[in-house]
Amino acid sequence: MSSNRTSRERIVDTAADIACESGIPNLTIGNLADTLGMSKSGIFRYFGSRDNLVSAVVDEVNGRFKSAVVVPTLAADDGICRLDTAYSRWIDWMRTSGVSGCASEAATISLQQVEGSARESVLKSRGLWLNAIESAAERAGAASPQVFAWSLYGLVLAYANLRPALGDAIATAQSLEAYSTLKRSQIRE
Repeated sequence: MSSNRTSRERIVDTAADIACESGIPNLTIGNLADTLGMSKSGIFRYFGSRDNLVSAVVDEVNGRFKSAVVVPTLAADDGICRLDTAYSRWIDWMRTSGVSGCASEAATISLQQVEGSARESVLKSRGLWLNAIESAAERAGAASPQVFAWSLYGLVLAYANLRPALGDAIATAQSLEAYSTLKRSQIRE
């Protein structure tokens, strides 16, 4: 039983890495089997279907995002400090979590047309994250906490999409300038 759990975890970790590098639509049982040196049937034995594998990958990536971004954000002092932590940790996550920026964000986009537990898991986690940002923005005195949360979300996605073309230094500087402008326009001091 222990070796089955270890094998399953190894499969999910590797699949999550592939999804972070290439996006969830490019994660196939075949490329995963090749990467792991396993047979396709060996992977199916643990998951039964690609949909179940994708659900496990989404849960893994959501867990990584929570550990790297959400937990440190919620541990920060409330208000502006929490917003600054959310912004900086989220940008770091987008910078370090793979070529496609972030598998959880890629999953949000690519799973919009897909039904099932993976889609629901992604949408739920994104909704909870937006609510956390909105709550921090409200406590920081934002004129419109919802607008602040949506604007920050869009800013981070713009960073992830433009970073490959602009380069890290320019994308980071422009992102920081946009975030500072957002705070100045929304936060009453």
